[in-house]
Amino acid sequence: AQQTPPAPTAPATGFIGGVVVDPSSGRPVASAMVMVLGGARGAAPQRPLLTDAQGRFYFANLGATNYTFQVSKAGYAPPLAAVSLRFVSLAAGERITDFKLALVKLGALNGTLRDDAGDPVVGTMVVALRRSVSNGRPTLLPAGQARSDDRGIYRISNLPPSDYVVCACTRDPLPFDGVLLTTLAAEP
Repeated sequence: AQQTPPAPTAPATGFIGGVVVDPSSGRPVASAMVMVLGGARGAAPQRPLLTDAQGRFYFANLGATNYTFQVSKAGYAPPLAAVSLRFVSLAAGERITDFKLALVKLGALNGTLRDDAGDPVVGTMVVALRRSVSNGRPTLLPAGQARSDDRGIYRISNLPPSDYVVCACTRDPLPFDGVLLTTLAAEP
């Protein structure tokens, strides 16, 4: 029996280039790592790239298939409305030059916890809750937390842009000074 030779594969001449931007400001994101996954079987995997100062990147010598892109940078995250992976289908020899990936700069919430007398509240857990909708019902999802320090100061980092409800949560009552309680008990 004769075997039919395998169909010749088209040369890998495809090209995907684009830019990583922060959609809230419209500014390019420099030094973001862009990874492309997928490709034809047997093809050499593409190496991750860092975007240039204008947020630009490109991958050359790509074959005709589906590709998945992932972008990351410390201090940034994909927008809440987006997913961290983007898909693109590339035809043989196709050149895509306007592919956009989005990253938003992460923020922080900070403040000082004080009691009624204006003294710092030490060691209390502070939680940032993000408003969300789950199964058609509004909910609050924990997005970050921190414990107040010896000055009552807290800082919750790496928060994506959103509206937050902040809760200074404690299960135990606030600690009182034993000497002060004894003094108050002796002199009502």
